[in-house]
Amino acid sequence: MRSLPSQLPIFIEVAKEQNFSAAARNLGISTPAVSKAINKLEDEWKLKLFHRSSHSLSLTSVGKTLLIELQPAIGTIFSAISSSQESNKELTGIIKINLPSTSLGVDTILPHIMAFNELYPSVQFDLHFSDARVDLVANGFDIGIAPTSIRTRDLLLGGYLPAT
Repeated sequence: MRSLPSQLPIFIEVAKEQNFSAAARNLGISTPAVSKAINKLEDEWKLKLFHRSSHSLSLTSVGKTLLIELQPAIGTIFSAISSSQESNKELTGIIKINLPSTSLGVDTILPHIMAFNELYPSVQFDLHFSDARVDLVANGFDIGIAPTSIRTRDLLLGGYLPAT
């Protein structure tokens, strides 16, 4: 299967503006880049899409037909890409956290978790309150917070604290 040429959005903009310079300005690229993209598209597809003269630019009948048939498809593609990018930006998932049941967990840390959850409602929290020493890895915790001093050599590179 052939991939779609990257020049299609340029073709659509040039067809809309009927002017390479205006299309280039709208697309934020140079006029020679627009001209080169259209030439490449015409060469690849072996179609003449535009009538060119020193003072005018217009679609050929083939160019008009192509534009009419492409516009809905290109719109659908850009809409799909845009919605995919938006959903990709959204943070989602479950964070499993072990917190102490003391005021450190309940009064200090829990309000921050709730504030985070207001900003990112698609993130779910699986909160466990325990004052006992918990094996974070064995119990599948992503984060463990304990009201104790931890020696530097006890920290592991994986980002969790050992149970021993």
